[in-house]
Amino acid sequence: GSVLGERKVFSRIELEKVTLAQDALGGALFGAVHGTQLFPRRVVATEIKLQGPLALPTLNADAVVGSDGRLAEVKLSGERLTGLITSRGDGVMFETTLGSFTLPFLNKITLTEFGAKGTANAQGMTVSEFDGRVFDGLRAGNARIQWGPAWSVSGDVRGQTSNGGVDID
Repeated sequence: GSVLGERKVFSRIELEKVTLAQDALGGALFGAVHGTQLFPRRVVATEIKLQGPLALPTLNADAVVGSDGRLAEVKLSGERLTGLITSRGDGVMFETTLGSFTLPFLNKITLTEFGAKGTANAQGMTVSEFDGRVFDGLRAGNARIQWGPAWSVSGDVRGQTSNGGVDID
């Protein structure tokens, strides 16, 4: 396809100041470009605001669309934020770092130098590992998050103070 053909194929589409509800992320990550009239190979979005229950920073995304219309890869960036999401079967693998992140569980503790990696699909997310700093120590763990009308979270959190002693188990 080309701009003159019936199917319009664009090498790149750019969006600025995008606002997206957090509950629409599933459709964006796990859905596919439908229809045969417009097909972008790459979508670049800047100043994305994700509205919803999680406190997330404004971010930028550079997404590559696969020949099947699904996202093949998304690079995330922003102030004190980096991330990579790659397509895998019916879901995605992700790895991200944030300057700080408030955990929606554990009494909403805010971790600095936060990092996480894992997998996600339409039913939920498995965080195989996360870590971050709080007060004088490091917290690390894993989590299983199931989303829907009511989210559920389970997992383990470990902690270590800067003097080497374990203070959470």
